[in-house]
Amino acid sequence: MSERKDRTKLGLSKYTADAAERAVEHSQPSLILTDNTNLLAAEKLSNGTRPVLTLDQIGARPLL
Repeated sequence: MSERKDRTKLGLSKYTADAAERAVEHSQPSLILTDNTNLLAAEKLSNGTRPVLTLDQIGARPLL
């Protein structure tokens, strides 16, 4: 059961990453805003062609 749960999580992670990548490619944003948790993924998506800002950098507080 645990193995199946891990495979499901990996599948969802891949689906989410693929969807995010498609969204960035099609929307052509001028920058990407993210939280620290997703910073590495955002930097990968930017391909060095778009600036990546974190919520901390702009002084925003996450919603509780």
